[in-house]
Amino acid sequence: MTSFNEDARQSQEHSFDAGILTSLRSNVLPSQEDTQFESSFADVFRRECLDGSAIAPELFESTIKVVSDIQVSLGGDVESPIADALNWVYKRFGNEARPHQMAALFTNEDGTIWQAKLETPCFDREKGKPRKYETPIGNGSRAFLPTIPASIRDRISARYHVEIPQEGSFWTWLEARPNLPIIWTEGAKKALALLTQGHIAISLYGVNGGYRRLFDGSRALISDVIRFCQVGRPHFLAFDQDESPQTRQRVGCALIRYGNLLEATQSHVSVMTWKGAKGIDDLIVAEGIKALETAYTDALKLCHWKLEHNLFHPLQSPVARSVNAPDLSSLSQATFPQAGIVAFVSPKGSGKTKLLRSLVETSPKVLSATFRIALGRNLANRVGLDWRGDLDKVNGSFITGTGYTLRVGFCVDSLLAIDPEQFQDCDLIIDECIQVVRHLLTSSTCAKDGKRPALLARFRELLKVAKRVFVADADLNDAVLNYLQDLRGDSTPPFIVRNDYQPDGFPVTLIEAPDRTAVTQKLIDAISDLPTGQTIFVATDSKATSQAIAQILDRTFPEKRVLVINSETSGGQIEREFIEQPDRVLTQGIFDVIISSPSMATGVSIEIQGVIREVYGIFTGVAGTDADLSQALSRVREPVPRTVWCTRIGSNFSKVSRATHRREVKKHLFHSTSAMVRLIRSNLREDTALFIDRYSWDDDPHLNLFCELSANQNAAMYQLRDALYVRLRREGNAVTVCSATTNLAVQTLFKETRKEQREQSAIAISHAQDLSFAEIKAIQEMSLDHQPGAQSNERISPEHQQAMSKFHLKEFYGLETVTPEDVLWDQDGKRRVEITSLEVQLEPSLAQNRSVKSLEQQAVWGKSLCAWDLNQIELRRALREELGITKFVDRIIQGAEWTKYDLSEIAQKAREAHHEVKIALHFSINATISDTQIVHELLLQLCLKATFRWSRSVAGHEGEKLKVYSLNSEHWQKVEAILERRKHWRDAGSPLCEELINDTGDPDVDDAPEPECELLEDAQEYGEEVIAILWRGMRESVKARILPKLPPAIMQIIRNVEAYPLLYQATG
Repeated sequence: MTSFNEDARQSQEHSFDAGILTSLRSNVLPSQEDTQFESSFADVFRRECLDGSAIAPELFESTIKVVSDIQVSLGGDVESPIADALNWVYKRFGNEARPHQMAALFTNEDGTIWQAKLETPCFDREKGKPRKYETPIGNGSRAFLPTIPASIRDRISARYHVEIPQEGSFWTWLEARPNLPIIWTEGAKKALALLTQGHIAISLYGVNGGYRRLFDGSRALISDVIRFCQVGRPHFLAFDQDESPQTRQRVGCALIRYGNLLEATQSHVSVMTWKGAKGIDDLIVAEGIKALETAYTDALKLCHWKLEHNLFHPLQSPVARSVNAPDLSSLSQATFPQAGIVAFVSPKGSGKTKLLRSLVETSPKVLSATFRIALGRNLANRVGLDWRGDLDKVNGSFITGTGYTLRVGFCVDSLLAIDPEQFQDCDLIIDECIQVVRHLLTSSTCAKDGKRPALLARFRELLKVAKRVFVADADLNDAVLNYLQDLRGDSTPPFIVRNDYQPDGFPVTLIEAPDRTAVTQKLIDAISDLPTGQTIFVATDSKATSQAIAQILDRTFPEKRVLVINSETSGGQIEREFIEQPDRVLTQGIFDVIISSPSMATGVSIEIQGVIREVYGIFTGVAGTDADLSQALSRVREPVPRTVWCTRIGSNFSKVSRATHRREVKKHLFHSTSAMVRLIRSNLREDTALFIDRYSWDDDPHLNLFCELSANQNAAMYQLRDALYVRLRREGNAVTVCSATTNLAVQTLFKETRKEQREQSAIAISHAQDLSFAEIKAIQEMSLDHQPGAQSNERISPEHQQAMSKFHLKEFYGLETVTPEDVLWDQDGKRRVEITSLEVQLEPSLAQNRSVKSLEQQAVWGKSLCAWDLNQIELRRALREELGITKFVDRIIQGAEWTKYDLSEIAQKAREAHHEVKIALHFSINATISDTQIVHELLLQLCLKATFRWSRSVAGHEGEKLKVYSLNSEHWQKVEAILERRKHWRDAGSPLCEELINDTGDPDVDDAPEPECELLEDAQEYGEEVIAILWRGMRESVKARILPKLPPAIMQIIRNVEAYPLLYQATG
């Protein structure tokens, strides 16, 4: 809103001198020259509106008046219509003649002037350029509400099937009809263009012209907008699509503010978007009415548009080459630079791999970094490289059956096996770049043995020595691209190729339902009508869902052939065959339904045509992001229909923080790490303490990108279904949303099959073969084909997986034999997490030792710090102690009872520390939760269950009926026995118990094991200290197995360690 001083200044700027009018105009009527001048401007502006903005002539005539600066009436009076319309000061006498001025006035229905376009624009000294339009001084923010002629009313009537009176105020009539939608835009011509097409449209001065800032800093809608904000009114926002990234960001923020204010009035808000034209009138003129109607019907709900604005950051770096090609391999190689980063932003299936092959075909040194074996091996084969898992290594060099090779594909987990010196001036390929970097920064396999800092350091070295770095990703953004540039240390701008080609999408039916029962019923119906020779593909995001769906189908269709691929079955022969060659398996026609979980690697692509009838997606939100879910749906390349259900809110949040902004994630990580270090500092070695003190939280690119990725992941989890919807639309798919309710019959089926599934699994595990630790390690190494980076069970048979589960249960709980009841009680490892938490609460040194170990494992590599990998178990223990939980547990395990009145102190402390409790203990405390609920939830995290009895004789509360709580004795006896057995193991010095438990208490069976020989060999460059620490941490059976295979140099270091242990004591 314009201030009083600003109004006065503008009035002085726009004052007119008219002292010489008498001498210039002796006649009472305008001269012929003046009349011709006015006619010329009017004609030009009329053509601008009618042809340039597609405005109807009758709407132009009823809304726009063309006037001159000075007009003389028949009575001889001099008038100044422009100055009067714009509230400018008009000076009647002066010494200077001004140029002749004309203006087109946009008038409101009530006769007031909304805006003017001057034939000779005024110069804006603040912006340094002429102003396109002038607004009446003192007008404030107003909406453009023009006169609507009868013909335009008829068009609106026909579009919305409503009777509109031919006379009277159109806008007053509209106020009383909240069912009619309004399109809000900027600039008078755009609203008139929309009205011409029968849309109800209102213009504002700009995207932020619909609201004003109040004295307290808040914002409120202007009165002209509030007037049309009836409950339920549909509002469409159609503001300019600016090309400048900075302008788009600024406009986007203002649009969100305006949209939020509209939604606060209980209206429905959607956002129209389009490409190729700036304004909506430009779109109509350039691409026709069909383009306008497409933008209108495809408008995103405000919540979806905000997701797209916040989650999907378009690349803002300058694009070197923009193409629209279905096959990038047709591009000429001569156009690409011979050094630096070359980035391809192109959709799936657009020929990126063929182009990369041609670009590196003659390069003697080529590396391809991926994050999955199936994907990496496939890419290496297509690009013409050798896969590292198939190679031998002699004297640090890779060899094939025919000789040495420097053209190698590998998983980033094994970066330490790549010698940067050997690959000086190589070509480095990073396909699916965002997922590769995310895996490198967040995967558990890269964190094994605290080696992530070393992997990141090696990644930086390879980026530096590479002559060219080829990166490809359909969603490549500035954050990842800047990260790579920062690591490479190259100020040369990357050469970006953007492919705007949009492949044919597939039809998607997205079911909005409270649970997965409705989509499961649709799946059952589809299988009932499945023609012979056809297959239905079902994508899920968890092993549990894949198992439950399979069992329901087995119950319903015992004659149907169902293939299930999850972490338990992917080691089977037919399952492995499908993962490696899906088209060949499908050609055999031996399965009616194929159900997959995330264990089916990213690189699997089903290209066969005419076999897959439909694809179903059932996503509970426990794993992956919206990008992963979309990719699971896209594994079948044929554009057959997709039917999808996705939970509204996911649970796969970042382990560090649930914040949705990178600065908040970083702040949470900094505070938790600092607090943890303070707790264990007295137990740290001096060099480790110095290592943590020297770490810079401000300029670590790894940390900054980790926080960015975590924030984006969290934002998607909070609105997972909406994020998936937006992504599917962005990828060119036709998405239809339908609503459904819970199917009670299917819900019952799920409950029954879940129980059966758990019981069958428990029986299978209890009857599995008894294996030793050495046998388990051997199975894991064989399954990985000596290649880190795969899922640990990627090639392990179901029988071996069951045997491994049995082994870990026996070791953790100290059991001689495992019964089905033991397996069920464990609850898929949940009990182990709880018992570990209770164990360290009762014995604080256990927590301190684990946190110290995680920090020293990183420090020993002598690289940077990955704070998000540090074991926070001591911080969680200390927080519980600060809340008073430790003392309370000590009392109740001795038999003490309690009521709600005994919990107020603990609960109050937890409420005061609710932020810390949420971050560290993953427990949200709100105003509605009771003291009893808070404390009992904290007890459940420690595997402590309460029972109660009613009493009216509690001391101090006699007569009041109260619940008197105590520990469930049967449950506590079982837990106490487990704690005693585990303590006995520790006192006996058994390292096995600790070796199998990670920082949360989960068994490490889900982590890929590191081949010890390779780890020691890769550690050579870090010195004898690192080798000594790694060697000491290995079990005796492992040492005995690998010692004969070690290189002579490492064997000599180990002999020194064994012969002179005191020399290495300080490093242990």
